[in-house]
Amino acid sequence: MEPRVGIVILNYMNFKDTIECVDSALNLTYRNKEIIIVDNFSPNNSFEILKENYKNFKQIKLLRTNENLGFANGNNTGIKYFIEKKIKWILLVNNDTVFTQTNIIETMLISESNLKNIGAIGPKIIGSDNLEQNPIYAKTDMQRIIKDLIYNFLVLIRLNKFLKKVKRKLNANSKLEKRKKTEESYYLHGAAIMLTPIYLNKFEGLYPKTFLYYEENILDIIFGNSNMIFKFNNKAEIYHKEDQSSLASFNNNSVKKSKYALKSITQAIFLYNKSQIQLEKIINK
Repeated sequence: MEPRVGIVILNYMNFKDTIECVDSALNLTYRNKEIIIVDNFSPNNSFEILKENYKNFKQIKLLRTNENLGFANGNNTGIKYFIEKKIKWILLVNNDTVFTQTNIIETMLISESNLKNIGAIGPKIIGSDNLEQNPIYAKTDMQRIIKDLIYNFLVLIRLNKFLKKVKRKLNANSKLEKRKKTEESYYLHGAAIMLTPIYLNKFEGLYPKTFLYYEENILDIIFGNSNMIFKFNNKAEIYHKEDQSSLASFNNNSVKKSKYALKSITQAIFLYNKSQIQLEKIINK
């Protein structure tokens, strides 16, 4: 029997991309699926437009948050809805993605008996520049976290003229840049990631104390501290326009992006040495 799969699509202001994403999801051949659109308290008329557009689709649920919860908690709204319905295969996709492969869910699914410690599965993600975005060949160790902290701090205080020089030096000194591309050395891009029952039986969503950015790195830390691994499936594929919601909300301003990133990076430092039991208490409370 094929498992029930929930698809979470988070919308913030950018209803046009959301409609394109949802319409492409409706063409997926996997039958036992449900779609939830979470409008993250958009200040424009996104919710009303989406409600009108999908009012006759029984397989689509539309929710609206009471405030802008950010990326992780916006997605958690959809994740918790599906968990309450006993759905433990949940595909999170950015609203600026388009399903170009109609059998992507069938291609990504792994039988539960073969899951072992696989906590998440990711497809090939093709960006608007036609480059592949998945997987990300690095590990979120403390050296990487400090490097990202310094980089975003320099952007924040507008020391841009020194930025490239410092970044080159940090990269030259980083062992991460020399890490071999092995199964143990990558994590998955958050634009399209399927959480498995292995993950969702431990954690009831994404880490809730960030607003925007660094979610994939934090997930990498959680996986490493909870004996889980990521699985990249290069036979599955999705298209990603990239950064459309941040473009709509704050015009991709680099200083604002770094402010959000720095707050998330401090959370990564807080989580870095937490045990699985500690993580479960933090995420599931």
